[in-house]
Amino acid sequence: CLAEFTINVEGFPPDATDEVKIRNFLREAFCTEALEVSVCYDYRMRRHRVHELLEKCLVHEDVRAGTYESSLTGGKDRRGGLGLSEQEREEVRSWLDPGNPEKLRNA
Repeated sequence: CLAEFTINVEGFPPDATDEVKIRNFLREAFCTEALEVSVCYDYRMRRHRVHELLEKCLVHEDVRAGTYESSLTGGKDRRGGLGLSEQEREEVRSWLDPGNPEKLRNA
């Protein structure tokens, strides 16, 4: 279980979301190369939209895995609306764009 090998580091500025820079800082601080970083984002302002898009991804994967028959989704495939559209994918990418003043900040 990865939880047995994790630490929670707090105190970074809210706009510190560059995993490479954070990882390099921590590797130097802890004198080790044996660590990786995963930023926890504060998505509370977009909570409902994140959950909506996540549900679309889960339904798509459940159909692909055979949990549900595609006929239950109205026969929609990837092009027909099952999963995220390209516009929705672009929306999510914009949340992580460093040049976007509305980007997600770390939690």
